[in-house]
Amino acid sequence: MASITLDKRIIVEGTHALFAITESDSEALYAFNKNFWTERNEANTQADIDLILSGYRARSTEADRVVPAENIAKLAAPVIANGGTFGVLEIGCANGPLLRALQELNALPGIRYVGMEPYAPFVTDFKDYFPDHRAMIADAEDFITMSADDFPEAPFQVFYAAVTLCMMSPDIVRACLAKAAEFCDEFVLYDFVMNGLGPFNRQETVVFEFNKDTSQYYYAHNFVSYFADLGFEIVAGIPLPHPTTGADGYAVIRAVRKSLREKR
Repeated sequence: MASITLDKRIIVEGTHALFAITESDSEALYAFNKNFWTERNEANTQADIDLILSGYRARSTEADRVVPAENIAKLAAPVIANGGTFGVLEIGCANGPLLRALQELNALPGIRYVGMEPYAPFVTDFKDYFPDHRAMIADAEDFITMSADDFPEAPFQVFYAAVTLCMMSPDIVRACLAKAAEFCDEFVLYDFVMNGLGPFNRQETVVFEFNKDTSQYYYAHNFVSYFADLGFEIVAGIPLPHPTTGADGYAVIRAVRKSLREKR
C-alpha cells in the first residue's frame, strides 16, 4: 500500500472514515491504485486470472450492477422503441458485468456500447462473450487524450462508471468527466458520495478508509461541484450499500446537462 499521511479525520457512522491528504500523497496513492488495477499483481497463475474473471462475470446479479442497468434500460427504452439505438460509454468496464445485467433484464438489444478497461485479461474475456460490442485496453489517462476519431460508435447518450472513479485522483476524474461530456449528455455513476456536501473544502483532496486492516484508501469525490463546473446537474440519487463491505455512503447517481434539462 502507498504510504500516506492522513489528516482531519471525520467519522461518519455506518460508512468509511474520511481524511484529507496532501497533493504529493495523492499522487502516490493514485500511482499505487493505477498499478494495482492495471497489473493485478496478485494474479500470478492462469487459475488466479480465471478466478478473477469468473468473479466479475457473477457480479451482474449484484445490486450495484443491476440498479444502474435498470436506470440505463429505462433511459434507453423510448429511444429503442422509436427504432434508434442507445449509446453507452463505460470506463472500467471489466469483462462486461453491465452488459450481462442488461442481458438479464432483456434490455441489451438496441444498446450500442464501448467500454474501456486497463486490465488486458478482462478485455479478452469481454470480446469472447460480447463480440457485437467493443472493449479496448485503456485507462482514464488514455481516455482523456482521445477524440471523436477513437469512437466511431458515437454519439453516446450515457457515460457509466461503477466504483471506478473512486480509484482516481480528483484531477484525473475531473478531466475524465470533462472528456466524457464531449460525447454524452448524461452520466450514470455508482460510487462513494459522502464528500458531495461534506465538511471539506473544494480544494482539499479527500480519501476514505475502505479497508483499515489492509490500509486500503480510495478517493471521496465532490461530484456535486465536479458536475456543476461542467454545466451538469445531479438529478437523481439512489443510496446503495457497497456489495462487498455492506458500508453505506454509496449511491447510484444520475447527472444531466443543464441546458438540455432546461429545454425539457
